[in-house]
Parts: sequence; structure tokens; C-alpha cells
Amino acid sequence: MESVGKILERIRKEKQLTQAEVASRAGIAPITVSRIENNLVSPTLDVMEKIASALETSVPEIYQKIESHYSLKERLTISQKIKLRRLQRELSTEQLSRLTGIPEARLLEIENSPDLDNLRFIEVVKLVKALNVKLEDILGEDESVGETLIEAFVKTLESSEQRSLSERKWVIKALLEHLKEEF
Repeated sequence: MESVGKILERIRKEKQLTQAEVASRAGIAPITVSRIENNLVSPTLDVMEKIASALETSVPEIYQKIESHYSLKERLTISQKIKLRRLQRELSTEQLSRLTGIPEARLLEIENSPDLDNLRFIEVVKLVKALNVKLEDILGEDESVGETLIEAFVKTLESSEQRSLSERKWVIKALLEHLKEEF
């Protein structure tokens, strides 16, 4: 699996630049470039923008390369797709939190979770809307989107004592809209 660090390293080598040159152009420490390329740290959006500029590319182009790589080699998890779409749109978790109303800590949990057994339907709907993508872009066409939605919907209803009536109606409306499109 090719990581962000390995993609950045490949781009850097294609441009025949050293880590020190990239760091100097980006205004960051050379050790930072090394640690990112070796997957010891994940770059923040700010650092990604600086590195992308130093490599004469953009953050969306870098993540497009990652997405192309994964689509050829390995399927992304729902968590990885959410993070990829967020980064392609150059949004921080803080910005996405403001757009969705999902707490930033919860977004980080969603993006870093190997399984999303606790993902709620309302979170899926809010993320899809904020990221301006289709449900299939996040949930995948190969998977049963309907089943995944229904499972998330049930989890939302199970926690519905904590939800307002208008929020529950909104969730039901979103599910019905998706089902109408699918059939």
C-alpha cells in the first residue's frame, strides 16, 4: 500500500530533488520531510500545501495520485475515502467539523478507524453533503450501499433518544432520497 509519504517521496525523486531541497522550498525542517516520507508522522493540511508547492503540484493532485494508485491496487476503506475526499477539497478537520456539525474529535475517529461499526447514518449524510460527493463515492459501488446505509440508519435510530425530531426526519428523508435514486 503506497502511503502519502511514499507518494511524496516518489514525486520528489521524479523531480530529482533532495529532502533538504524540498524542505528549504517549503520552509520546513528537513527532518519533517524525512519523517513524512517514512510514515512516522502524517502531514497537516498546512504542511501538505507547503510540500505540494515545493514540488510544483497541488494537494488535490497529490491525493488524486493516491486515489489512482489505490483504485488500481487496493480498495480504500470508508475511513480512507472520507479523509481522501476531505484532503482533495483542501479542508482541515476543523473546517469539515464546522460544515457538518460533527465534532472534530469524532471526525478524526472516523478517519482513523479501521472499522466503522459505530458510524451513524446522519454522519454519512452530513459528510456526503459537506464533501459534495455521492454516497457511492464514500461507500463504494461494489459494496451494498443500501445495506450499509440501512445499518447506519438503524444505529442512528438506536441512539435517537439523543436526537431531535427534526434531525430524525432529516435522516429519514435523506435515506428515502437515496433509495428513490437507486430504484
